Amino acid sequence: MDESAPLAVDAPRHIYTTSKVAAEMLCHDYLNMHGLPFTILRYGIPYGPRMRFSLVIPIFVLKVLAGEPLTVAGDGSQHRKFVYVEDLARGHVLALDERARNQTYNLDGAEKISILRIAETVLALTGSEQAIQFVPARAGDYEGKDVSSEKARRDLGWAPEVDFDEGMARTVPWLVERLNEQRSAASGTR
Repeated sequence: MDESAPLAVDAPRHIYTTSKVAAEMLCHDYLNMHGLPFTILRYGIPYGPRMRFSLVIPIFVLKVLAGEPLTVAGDGSQHRKFVYVEDLARGHVLALDERARNQTYNLDGAEKISILRIAETVLALTGSEQAIQFVPARAGDYEGKDVSSEKARRDLGWAPEVDFDEGMARTVPWLVERLNEQRSAASGTR
């Protein structure tokens, strides 16, 4: 899918996705009605230091720290393209260029990463021998789409530079430190 792929109004999707589509429509309306320029950046799945603790990578790290098994729905083949936070920051800077005026760009990772691979990577980077527990697949679980960042590469010279393994090697130790601090504060020990 590239930036010009049509978005069907009646397509099944999450309300979060719908809010993003509506926001993009508003940007185009403000350009058409008031001449207000925009640049839209569509992310893959951002990750890296300072990420929200409610996402899958921190959840897996927290389970490791708590000695709990990592739960994976179905066979774990559901995938996403993760994009490291520094690559996104560079994409933002490049999108300040005049070429990006009134354009939409996908900023997505270079490879499809399965949920199972995330779990295995977290276990490897933490040195944990926790089990991966497979649970029944969730009905309607999003399996992922193949999104193209070719337009950002062509127009802005942007491509992700930090691969998943390197990004995780930078992210997991940060998460372990922060989550341990959080757990210590919650238990009253420091």
